[in-house]
Amino acid sequence: MPAELRENEWAAARAAAIQPALTEAGLEGLWTPMLLPRLGYCDYACNACGQVCPVQAIPPLSLEEKRRQVIGRAHIDRNRCIPWADYGSCVVCEEMCPLPEKAIALDTYEGPNALGDPVSVQRPQVVAGRGIGCGICEYKCPAAGEAAIRVCAPAAGPLF
Repeated sequence: MPAELRENEWAAARAAAIQPALTEAGLEGLWTPMLLPRLGYCDYACNACGQVCPVQAIPPLSLEEKRRQVIGRAHIDRNRCIPWADYGSCVVCEEMCPLPEKAIALDTYEGPNALGDPVSVQRPQVVAGRGIGCGICEYKCPAAGEAAIRVCAPAAGPLF
């Protein structure tokens, strides 16, 4: 374990975002680590999980390699997203994205809201192929209950 990562910090991080897979990953994936972004996220500036995983279920990647590793894909539920559903102001997912080239772009909508009143609001769009699935957008999403932006495992490839 890296000296700068104290045991209680590792336990707190592990207990929040990383949970054991049960039926989600099939029989072969039973008890493998799974990221649950509504509970926490994969810190873009940290690669400690891979360095301390005793069985390398999370590979020990360098920080540079880890920043390129796609572990999920984000999708916006326009029925839950504040700017899309309620014409309200919210750009949290775009602001929180740690990537140098943001995985979330903002488009400006100018037109009527549900009541016919004129509005101008920035609405988030996921930029295909740019995100890595760190989950900070889902974790920080202010929508009550289920987040309006969700990160799911890619169709093929590693979860970590």
